[in-house]
Amino acid sequence: MKTLPLSILMFFCFLRLSAQVAVAPPIVFCSPDHRFGDLNIENRTTVPQEVSVEFTFGYPSSDSLGTMNMQYGDTATEKELSLKPYLKLFPKKFVMQPGDKQIVRIAANVPVSCKDGFYWTRVITTSAEQQGHVDTVRKDITTKLNYIFRQVTTAAYQKGGLTNGTTITGKGVSKNNAGTLILWYINKDGNAPYFGTATAKIFDANGALVDEIKETIAVYVSMMKRSILTKDLPAGTYTVDISLAPQRNDIPADQIRYCSAYEKRFTVVLP
Repeated sequence: MKTLPLSILMFFCFLRLSAQVAVAPPIVFCSPDHRFGDLNIENRTTVPQEVSVEFTFGYPSSDSLGTMNMQYGDTATEKELSLKPYLKLFPKKFVMQPGDKQIVRIAANVPVSCKDGFYWTRVITTSAEQQGHVDTVRKDITTKLNYIFRQVTTAAYQKGGLTNGTTITGKGVSKNNAGTLILWYINKDGNAPYFGTATAKIFDANGALVDEIKETIAVYVSMMKRSILTKDLPAGTYTVDISLAPQRNDIPADQIRYCSAYEKRFTVVLP
């Protein structure tokens, strides 16, 4: 019998709730000309929430099969690109009543001696009921559960000229319980991440489009990506067209203008 990690169990328990504490935007951008940014937090639950905000450095990465994970503890990259040492925020801890909205102000003070580039850190917003609800009561024994919910967003600082030379240099095909996976390696070059949308189109031997997958991407380091086919395709030879576009609905276009469109086509054989 398989068991889920405690963190996942807590996550599913939280999903049973009718509302949550909402955090926006996904990325707070700052620059030498705009040193302050706002994180907007809203209590959409029906109970008071204790909220705390803190920083930690990390970035998304993947294994050889394209399984995504958050990479923490990379001290070399943190020393070079972390925004955390240059940030202050207010308030750090507060209580929100149901329906309340709170603006957390983030201030970035990056030294002029830092080289041009893209600096970032993760913003961890933790929320929990101010008082846990009573789950079971038997005689004089009371058990209280208090769900803790953490949301990860990003604070970023863009300094000077930003470049991104992302290319796709690898390809492959694999299968697991999720189905057939088209694997493609993104080689990130330049001094900034690639924010955009990736579209994978699969064509059969006659050139007919048989499947299409679209997803938003954030490429901080070179990594393997995977597109899970939504259709059960028969064995054969297929052409895969991967296109990257510097467009995301959750990020203003002027914040990713340093990225460019890119397209790569290759052939795979599905077993």
